[in-house]
Amino acid sequence: MTVELWMLATQGVLALVLALATGLGTATVPGGVRWGLSNREEVFRHPGWVGRAQRSHRNQLENLPVFAALVICLHLAGRHSVGTELGAMAFAVSRGVFTGLYLAGVTRWRLRTLTYFFSVGALTLTAGAGWIA
Repeated sequence: MTVELWMLATQGVLALVLALATGLGTATVPGGVRWGLSNREEVFRHPGWVGRAQRSHRNQLENLPVFAALVICLHLAGRHSVGTELGAMAFAVSRGVFTGLYLAGVTRWRLRTLTYFFSVGALTLTAGAGWIA
């Protein structure tokens, strides 16, 4: 399995961990299990980290298909190089850092935003390196 596919697998695992974290976070709050088993039409107050985990999960689910499509197309086309590996690793690491910053509630120096844009740059590197590979 290529490095790029391994990085794609890590992103799938990260999405799964975030989904489990939000469920666990909701279940540990009084009334959370009842709310989780309902139609969720009433407003429910989660701890701050649970809301951040939900938003981070949604962000991960928005970015994962783009990365997956890119990696799978490069793999099927046999376009593999050091550049595509570096781009995929940079994307995976930056998404992990982004998630950690989001869960911790870090907003100082706009680090989370910078990390997000770094991940977009890593996608661009991966695509560009695949184009010239």
